[in-house]
Amino acid sequence: MPPPLGHPPGGWPPHAGRLQGHKLFLALQPPAEVATQLVRLRPPPDDGRATATATATATATATSTSTSTSTGLAAERLHITLVVIGDYVVPPPQAVVSAACGVAQRVGAMLPPVPVDFEQCMSFRPSGAIVLTGGDDGGIRHLMAALRRALRSVGLNGRTGGAPHMTLAYDRQRIHAPRPVTPIRWAAEEIVLIHSLVGLTQYRWLGRWPLKGPVDSGGLVQPLLL
Repeated sequence: MPPPLGHPPGGWPPHAGRLQGHKLFLALQPPAEVATQLVRLRPPPDDGRATATATATATATATSTSTSTSTGLAAERLHITLVVIGDYVVPPPQAVVSAACGVAQRVGAMLPPVPVDFEQCMSFRPSGAIVLTGGDDGGIRHLMAALRRALRSVGLNGRTGGAPHMTLAYDRQRIHAPRPVTPIRWAAEEIVLIHSLVGLTQYRWLGRWPLKGPVDSGGLVQPLLL
């Protein structure tokens, strides 16, 4: 499960960063056992050749793949961004937070748990983020679209970050071509609202809502009308 609302486990970690702003977004987070395995995945950068021979698995103790240039995310910060609601100079307005909470509750009541399936790792430019991506992302995309429609209905213009992905680390040495990984799968059972203190690597968890909508007899998501 993600950390308790408002604070990470053990309190806020020490930091040497500088507050640069605030971001409010809706996300999926892996269960604790998956997150613990994922923080050990630090794929080494390749030599620039378009090869995909390296594989990794979420159950491997892959400490040997760490590099001195890599900065990995803590387990409690791993997430899949669904919709960014806004970027702010000051903390998000309470009216926006309340509206986002209502949207997450409403959509969560209408959609079932979402399958997460990642089959590749790659680098994003120019950030140097090493991410998991690929696989069957239809359920996540459906949830993204539903949240954006619901946000628009309350006057908020959320944006997505492209193809569904999860950042594992930041590394100056890039992975030049996507690499296959042993499929990493779980069922995401809740939507999480996160307030990010940009520059401080701190998250505040403002709420979470279960995905508990109906699934038809064929295992397909029922149509969602918002």
